[in-house]
Amino acid sequence: MQRLYWIFILLFVSFFSACSSDDVNDNIPDGKTGTIDLSFSGRVGTVIGDKLTTYVKSLDLLLFREGNNGIFVLTDNVTLTKADLEALKEEGISTKPGFTTTKLLSFENLPIGTYEIIGVGNMRDSLGSIQSNASLTGVIIGNTMEQVIASINNGSPSPRLFYGTTGQLILGTNMTATPSLNLFRKVAMFALTLQDVPQAVVKIDLAVENTYGAFNMSGAFLDSKIITVNQSSTYNFTESLNTVPITLVSLPSYPIGGKGSAVILKFYLDNGQEILIPIENTYILKANTITNLTATIDAEQSGGAWDVQLTVSISADIEWNVDQEPPIII
Repeated sequence: MQRLYWIFILLFVSFFSACSSDDVNDNIPDGKTGTIDLSFSGRVGTVIGDKLTTYVKSLDLLLFREGNNGIFVLTDNVTLTKADLEALKEEGISTKPGFTTTKLLSFENLPIGTYEIIGVGNMRDSLGSIQSNASLTGVIIGNTMEQVIASINNGSPSPRLFYGTTGQLILGTNMTATPSLNLFRKVAMFALTLQDVPQAVVKIDLAVENTYGAFNMSGAFLDSKIITVNQSSTYNFTESLNTVPITLVSLPSYPIGGKGSAVILKFYLDNGQEILIPIENTYILKANTITNLTATIDAEQSGGAWDVQLTVSISADIEWNVDQEPPIII
């Protein structure tokens, strides 16, 4: 009786393993493999032919393959540092306007099947090390696109993340065309220029509330993680320096009731006083776009109250172009 029990257990385990394997792998003819020659570049706005590594300092490429159940699962991944990206061969044709130069990379000895390649730029620093404010989790062979998550820490500005997908690729023993992977900024920029800043100000905090904190490899932002992004800067104002730009990079706004991200300014004065200025949440930050505002401060009102007047100089629907790119430090 005990022997029959163990035989039953072994048969159950074998059957379960076979079913799991069948979900992940297509029926592949023995010895049939192919190569995907991938070309990729980054969308950066109006510039033509700039270097990819001017904007993308590292790149995670994730190779997903379709199983018999129609679900794509991770089969391979590679992390490219800045040096790796610079060493890759460039495609010898002119780049499309608004994109960086195109790099080439090959995935070889792949089983015949249907694939999709996902790219995420700047999740790591230029040396390939983990960022302090961002993480890429679930990069495990067999995981689905929804199980691989790019996250930003609560309170932290985002790295200048790029994301792109090839769409589905059907791989035979050879491919007649080279598929392309176009990387677009996955983040939004909030740019605020403060004018007539009083000399008494020594530090300014900028907080942007209810932004997304994560997205998965299908490209969907996740409602399960909504964060606040903080930016703090110290200044030494003089009569000749009373205008200051503050730039914050985040994932897009999580719209609540049709409203966008609430913005809060906090001024620290040299006498220890703190002044809080909330800005109504009418600005919806969007991926690959810049919301550019100008605020004029009137600190001469009676009672010590400050009046901050905002004007929108560039709509949030304007693409984040290269000439608006602040310095990148990774």
